[in-house]
Amino acid sequence: MKFSSDTTLLFQRYLNSLLLASASKGRKEILEKLGCKVDQIILPYDEHSLTTLKKGVVEELACSKMEQFLNLYPSPTLPVITADTLVGFNGELIGKPETKEEAAFQLSLLSKKSHLIYSGFALYYPPLKSYFSGSDTTEIRFTEIPIEEYLETGEWQGAAGSYRIQGEASRFVSEIKGSMSTVVGLPIEAISAILTTLG
Repeated sequence: MKFSSDTTLLFQRYLNSLLLASASKGRKEILEKLGCKVDQIILPYDEHSLTTLKKGVVEELACSKMEQFLNLYPSPTLPVITADTLVGFNGELIGKPETKEEAAFQLSLLSKKSHLIYSGFALYYPPLKSYFSGSDTTEIRFTEIPIEEYLETGEWQGAAGSYRIQGEASRFVSEIKGSMSTVVGLPIEAISAILTTLG
């Protein structure tokens, strides 16, 4: 995953050191590739129990996580990012599987079809003592997924839609319409657009 020099400079200027309130390794790796020093904080957020997607729901969830974070850690001195990612198929939410059997079912739905990835974020910026938020959507089409083989990788565990695009699942992608960073779980372009307004 590559980013423009302008995007990299924005992140290094405004988010050189930050707190990522997320357990996601993928989000942390994206920020580190942009040259950010990332301290990761894992909080016991309430998992969402949605069954139907609606516009802006991932942004709302990211903001809810930010509010939870700020309740626990008022007035942080470093920028803070929270995020949420959902997978949608035919208008319905595909969440994180609880069992291997559920993962197999989810993957069978996505195999040889297109689906949508919704990623939202909230960014707390200390100099302004407030936070911003946004979201992005990317469409992905898979080829046929060798489900049993993929399940053995264990990547389905804790992953919305039962896969991680930055892992073995990349082999099944036939088309991406949108941003790869949105698929991983952090819409970098949308965050960059906010950073350009801070100067």
